[in-house]
Order: sequence, then C-alpha cells, then structure tokens
Amino acid sequence: MKVAPKGSAGIRTGWSGHHGFSVTENCASKEAAASLVWFLTNEDSQKLEAASGPLPTRTAVWDWDIQQAASDPYKKEVLAAFQEEAKHAFAVPQTAEWIEISNAVYPELQAAILGDKTSKQALDDAAAKATQILEDAGKL
Repeated sequence: MKVAPKGSAGIRTGWSGHHGFSVTENCASKEAAASLVWFLTNEDSQKLEAASGPLPTRTAVWDWDIQQAASDPYKKEVLAAFQEEAKHAFAVPQTAEWIEISNAVYPELQAAILGDKTSKQALDDAAAKATQILEDAGKL
C-alpha cells in the first residue's frame, strides 16, 4: 500500500470523507432513529467494523486499530499509508449540488478510464455538465 504520488504541482491530493447519518424532520420515530445513529457511530461499533477492515472515523478507534495491527504487517502498512494520505486529503465541496455533480462527472471519468473517450473529451464533458448544474441552481 502506497501513498498517492505527487502531481505536477509537487503536492499530493485527494478527497476524504465518510457516510453521514441524520434524523430527518419528518421521521416518525426520532428517538429510535437517533438511537440507531448512535449505535452505528459509537466507539464499540466502529471497533467491530475496523476489526473487519473498514477505516474508522473516530480518532480513538484509529489508535485502537493501529494497536491491533501490531501483529499484522499488511494491516499496519495499510493504516500507515492511509494516515499519510489523510494529511493531504480534503473534504468534498460543501455545496448542495455536490451529489448531482458527482453523479454527472464520475461516468465521464469512467469513460476516459475505459478508453471510451479521450481524457480531454471526458473532462470537457464533465465540466460542461457540472457547469450546467451550477447554472441551473443559480450558483453561476
């Protein structure tokens, strides 16, 4: 497991995040929903998940996971690479249109990866779609 290479600007970059949970205003059972969110995100639940491979979001669970990996050279290497990568990561853009934009952009990127489009054509098409979404939302 290796950290992503530096780009032409001499820096590493990437995005980072995790799934979030919420209790909606219209939820019929807010107390039960909040209890489920707490269960899914508490330290013990994250330890159970981390033990099977997923990366935890809680710092305390990261520390615990690293201690558990002491006897597993591969997992120790993976966690170290992810920790280094996290120093260069950023969260997804804080715009309400992010999901719609990502749903439009990622198929274009995939088309370039698969060779169905040139990189330039895929990026141009992705930019046009993202621009249209932001224009429709009144952001441009």
